[in-house]
Amino acid sequence: MANGDIEDATSLISNSIKNELILAGISVDEFLTYLDNRVDKTKAAVEEKFSDFNFDELTGEDWNILATVNLNNFDTVEELKDFLDNYKINNINVDVSGIDELKDLLDTLNASQSALETALKAYKDQEGYLTMDQVQELINADESYAQYIVKVGDAYKLTN
Repeated sequence: MANGDIEDATSLISNSIKNELILAGISVDEFLTYLDNRVDKTKAAVEEKFSDFNFDELTGEDWNILATVNLNNFDTVEELKDFLDNYKINNINVDVSGIDELKDLLDTLNASQSALETALKAYKDQEGYLTMDQVQELINADESYAQYIVKVGDAYKLTN
């Protein structure tokens, strides 16, 4: 995959996540603050129990596990580290749900792209206009497209 393709895909995914947050009524800053607070809270709880814990070796998955585990179940740092290692080995299927979510996101992006390509072809073929059915398909694929559509007489035009 070329770097341009990766950058384009990353941009599409970022925009999709931003749109989902907006639809949920959450700003990107609020979401990032929530994540930072969750990490800080988890780190403080671990440091309180185990002052010699090395956070530098943690993966994103380790942070997720630490945020949900009861630290009172561990007496030593080694027990906690062993738990993290064994949890990841024994729960490989946990990552599958993330893959399913990514697949759903990619399916949504593909449907949105397909609807947009179809609408643009129709727009070109119909000399710069769309029908109500075409507009509805476009909005069903991605509600954010509605902001770029204006009604002109009995047809619709795209704006920027």
